[in-house]
Amino acid sequence: MKPLNLSPSFLIQVYEKGYDYAVAQKLDLIPKLPTNAMQEGKLIHAMIAERLGGEVAQIAVSPFDAFRTKEAKEWRDRQPDDTVIVKEADMVKFKTIVDRVLNHPRLTKYFEMAAMTEKITEKQVNGFNVKGILDLIASDNESKTVIDWKFVSSQVFDSFEKKALYMHYDLQAAVYDFLEEPTNVYFVTIENEAPHRIKLFHCDQSFLESGAEKFNKAFKILEKEKWRQPTFDIDEVGELISWNHYNG
Repeated sequence: MKPLNLSPSFLIQVYEKGYDYAVAQKLDLIPKLPTNAMQEGKLIHAMIAERLGGEVAQIAVSPFDAFRTKEAKEWRDRQPDDTVIVKEADMVKFKTIVDRVLNHPRLTKYFEMAAMTEKITEKQVNGFNVKGILDLIASDNESKTVIDWKFVSSQVFDSFEKKALYMHYDLQAAVYDFLEEPTNVYFVTIENEAPHRIKLFHCDQSFLESGAEKFNKAFKILEKEKWRQPTFDIDEVGELISWNHYNG
């Protein structure tokens, strides 16, 4: 099998679900239908990048409230595959959110620096190609900062400090740290429900070290498996034990 790029999302899957599941998903052997939340997150990322001088966001504003009629379905089907379709009312909401992100008092200084959006960065290590797409890199003579946008639910927003480790964002941050060696890495959470709160989270050294440990474990799994074809016939036999064992 041809070697795959080691993106943060792929490495997280390797660490959490193992080699077979991660590779099968990467090869599109496991269907993964986009959710509304994923589409909205993609839209927010694209709109922020465009406003900061990146590529024009591929957006089509729908003149229809739903796609039940033949006319509406034909309009939808004419849109290119990489285009995000959004209702007019939602577009107004997203523009307002993007305006607030770009005017956030904790963020404006980074936008004033030399900045690159959606930067593709790659680095070779032991025959593997680690690859990441960084939402924003801002730098001056004194520092380099990597920023990643997270468009999240209210529940995730309120518990992001705890969920970040559970969702393995430490591994994602460690990949960015490996690829760019920045001075700082930030996750910017953007609430996808009203009132659309926005908050920065700085990745401290212990967070990056935790991610680096996961990075190394995922890397060792890949080295061991040597890009074999994935299988779902699991050879390992699990052991079921009582709760008393766990509590003891």
